[in-house]
Amino acid sequence: MVNWFTNWVKRSPIVAYFVLVFGIEWFLMFLLSSLVPPMITLLIGSWLPNGVGLLVIGVASGRTGLHELFNRVVLWRIGIKWYAVAMFVPITMAFLAIGLNALLGNDLPDFAPASQLSTIFLVCVFTGALGEELGWRGTALPRLQARWNPLISSLILGILWGFYHLPSFLLSGLPLQNAPLIPFMLGALGITILVTWTFNHTSGSLIPVFLYHFAFNFIGNATGIFGNPTLFWLFAGLIIFIATAVIALERTHFSRSNIPSIEGF
Repeated sequence: MVNWFTNWVKRSPIVAYFVLVFGIEWFLMFLLSSLVPPMITLLIGSWLPNGVGLLVIGVASGRTGLHELFNRVVLWRIGIKWYAVAMFVPITMAFLAIGLNALLGNDLPDFAPASQLSTIFLVCVFTGALGEELGWRGTALPRLQARWNPLISSLILGILWGFYHLPSFLLSGLPLQNAPLIPFMLGALGITILVTWTFNHTSGSLIPVFLYHFAFNFIGNATGIFGNPTLFWLFAGLIIFIATAVIALERTHFSRSNIPSIEGF
């Protein structure tokens, strides 16, 4: 049994990653949802992509692969502009959406009170931002780009990353319970395209990846956008617009294969 599993992971690491992460997620989420508090369920689901990623890389590539992965976590000499892009694109798009919504005559959203911001900050740091990206972008993205160009890889990963969050829409007590699904999926797809673009321009650094994920989650919760369907549509539409513009401006990059940042995987 162990030999079969090892051979399967080594032969098809990207398939193994997605099968394991989705299979374990759905099994655990619906098993645990009635047994433990929602926050515990959220934490387990948030850190599962990392755990599966480490397992797949450890089996498929051994210490060399794990060393390469953790080098990406501390790869910080990437240029200040990429830190700024990762943090401020989601935040700027959020406030632009709020402004456009107000110009249309709609009320401002229900911003989170100042007393809740530290809690939102900590939840956004220790769930999606730190818990998922060793898996999605540290494990899956390089292997997708080894087969397909950055655009196709981003579309595949963006759709699957979005669907991974489906239990958060279905289970009571989780942050996305009242959020509209379609704009969330569009936002996830747009962010994935931007993350891939940044990832490939920073030699595969995972630091801006963490920042994108954190900024998207934090601003969506802190401003109340995730709970306001009209605003969420505007927010997602602006992110897709920016992602489409980046693809148009960098079409040569998004259509090429053999991305230098994935060498060694």
